[in-house]
Amino acid sequence: MQQARHLPILLRRSIRKMLVLLAGSLTFVAIGIPMARDDPLMAYAGIVFFGLCALVAAVSLHPRSTYLELTKEGFTFASLFRRSFVPWGHVREFVPFKMHHNSMVGWNYTSAFAGSTTGRKVSVALAGVEAAFPDTYGMKAPELASLLNQLLAQHQK
Repeated sequence: MQQARHLPILLRRSIRKMLVLLAGSLTFVAIGIPMARDDPLMAYAGIVFFGLCALVAAVSLHPRSTYLELTKEGFTFASLFRRSFVPWGHVREFVPFKMHHNSMVGWNYTSAFAGSTTGRKVSVALAGVEAAFPDTYGMKAPELASLLNQLLAQHQK
C-alpha cells in the first residue's frame, strides 16, 4: 500500500494517452477527406466525429483542463475545464471498478449527503458507485483508490 504524500497533491491526465487520441483522430479525419467524393454522408460524419475527438484531445492537453487536486479539505477534479469540489466529509469510500474494460475509481457518499439523488441512482445502476473520476491520472485504479482512502481516513471530520 502506498503511503499518503504531503498535501496538496496535484495529479494530471496522461499526456501520452491524449497524444495517441489526437493522432488517431486526425488520421481518421485525413482518411475521411478523400472518401468524401465516393460516400459524402459517411465521410462527413466520420470527419465531424473524429474532428470533435481531436478537439477534445487537444483541449485535454492543456494543464488546467483535466486534473485531480487533493487537499486537506477535500478534492477538486476537473474535466475539460469544468471543476467540481467534494469535501472529505461527504465521502464514505473510494472503490476501484471496471466499466467497459476501463479501470476507474468511483466513490459512494455518506448517508448525510443529500445532493444529486437522481444522478447518484443512475450512476449506481450503471457503474455500481454513486460518482466516478473521469480518469485515473497516471495511476492504476487500485493504487489511486488506496491513496484516496488513506487521505479520507486522515482528513474526514
